[in-house]
Amino acid sequence: MLPLIRFRDMLANYKAQMDEDMNELINAAEIIGQRPNYLTVDENGYYHVQASGNIDEVIYALEKQLEKVKRIKQQRENT
Repeated sequence: MLPLIRFRDMLANYKAQMDEDMNELINAAEIIGQRPNYLTVDENGYYHVQASGNIDEVIYALEKQLEKVKRIKQQRENT
């Protein structure tokens, strides 16, 4: 019976950790969603861009993000 109790406790701890991790992910997604303009890179190396506002603000934000991506590319090519 003791191994089953340990297994139950292990599952309970795993569930608690998963709940905590998921809450952190949700909070991060909310923060990113509240930021109108951003450029991020995920762990797979994919770039993600978000821009919001009126058409002129979006164009300006995307031009600035494009400049950043071009600088990153140039830096990678030089190393």
